[in-house]
Amino acid sequence: MSSPFSHRITLSATLIAAGLLSLGGVVLYPSVASAAGAVYPVGGTVTSGFADRRADGAHGALDIASGCTPGAKVLAAAGGKVTWAGPRGGFGRLVRIAHDDGFETLYAHLDRVDVAVGQTVARGHPIGLEGATGRASGHHVHFEVRRYGARCWLPGRAGDRVRAGRPIGTAVRLASPEDARAARALGIGGVGSGLDGFSVTAGALNVRSGPGTGYRTVGSLRRADLVVSVEERGAWRRIAHRGQTAWVHGGYLASARTAAVEVTASVLNVRTGPSTSNGRVGSIRRGQVYPVLARSGVWVAIPWGSGSRRWCHGGYTRAASTDAAPAPTPRPTPTPTPTPTGSGWQAIHAGLTQDGVPIPRAGIRNGTLRSVFGISVEPYGRSITHRGRSFAAGTVSWFGGPSDRGVSSTETGAITGERLRSLHRQSQPSSSELARNPEDYYYAAMRFDYGPRGRTWWRKARLLVVSPKNGVAIVVRPVDWGPNTRTRRVIDLGRQCLRDLGISTDGEAYVSFARPGTPLGRVR
Repeated sequence: MSSPFSHRITLSATLIAAGLLSLGGVVLYPSVASAAGAVYPVGGTVTSGFADRRADGAHGALDIASGCTPGAKVLAAAGGKVTWAGPRGGFGRLVRIAHDDGFETLYAHLDRVDVAVGQTVARGHPIGLEGATGRASGHHVHFEVRRYGARCWLPGRAGDRVRAGRPIGTAVRLASPEDARAARALGIGGVGSGLDGFSVTAGALNVRSGPGTGYRTVGSLRRADLVVSVEERGAWRRIAHRGQTAWVHGGYLASARTAAVEVTASVLNVRTGPSTSNGRVGSIRRGQVYPVLARSGVWVAIPWGSGSRRWCHGGYTRAASTDAAPAPTPRPTPTPTPTPTGSGWQAIHAGLTQDGVPIPRAGIRNGTLRSVFGISVEPYGRSITHRGRSFAAGTVSWFGGPSDRGVSSTETGAITGERLRSLHRQSQPSSSELARNPEDYYYAAMRFDYGPRGRTWWRKARLLVVSPKNGVAIVVRPVDWGPNTRTRRVIDLGRQCLRDLGISTDGEAYVSFARPGTPLGRVR
């Protein structure tokens, strides 16, 4: 009898011959491309996807948090026989179920186990309660599918919502570059490696830290330099450059099929020549992909920027052939650099990371959140692209001012120390009042992580908030820490902010960093 995990997708001849695919050190069988009959063991939010990078490679599982206290019931994803039921190291309390065709499922960090070894269970049978036992940062279920001991790919990324008992794959999307690569290789949307090879057509092409001209330049490429793109975001392409994740504009690239290698070691030294006796010039990291320019024995030459090449040991890489890339994005028409005011929010948008500090959003680790609620990974806030820019999207509420009865008269903001009820002094401020005292009306609270730079850094930060409802954008300053995760909201704002944005409590807004020093208030 066929297993509920058996695939129905025809693979390329290469994959059939190999019998498997590899991504980030994890073996991927084409087992759950359709996942016919297998269901999600618990409902809630995916807090970590299969392809999320860990210190030892890809995660290789789905972490799903129900948000319930106590934990939700955990169901068997498919019928089978229980082969483990109890404590197991870092997995905490673990249930393992064997299925047909060499498949097995694992359910880790359970608070309680309700089945016994040798017991036969049907699909959807309760097997325990979601918990935080073992090495866990909070209540969730670590869900794995394996075949003959190798972990099988599961679709989904941080922020996706799933429902217990629903077929696997019906409530998630293939949106991350790693998921997209795996999906294409498994035959979803066409068989291929998911890696696009390009040749630089410009005499000199800036390499930037993010997908936009507002990001800092981290290097440059010359005409005919080869690159491998692993992600496309609007007109921009993500590449590996001198050991960093970097971006180039696709309008200056032409399709080029090239041999490539993916780094398999945690850190791999790069040298001036094909020998350990040659000087070290830097390092590259697991999962990064580089074109192959030449070979010398076991050594591989890779691009190192501006027409130069450097060498790494091929024993710590694996082959990663590229596809023929799609037609390049048209080159942008030169336009004057917009000023921070009067030219729209695109001119002041500064991305989701600034000075190594991230905007809180689903899937991002947060030491402050852990110390407050015992949750290590932010559960809310979808990562989206809006008009070619990156944002965290989620629901909002308001706080601060004399009418805020949710705080005491002496309660102060965790970031600035201001009394919260002294903010928003006028319930209906005039335009002149907003211009004179914008700091009293344009403020925010998020679940900020103090770890990277401390609270002082956040006091100086500026956030850009855009309304998807009417396109209005405002710039606000961090004042307090919140909201509580039980609200499932991403950001709290002053009441004037909600008026400007045309939204009310539990309406949706998009949040990113604004350029440092940007004036507070509505963006004109």
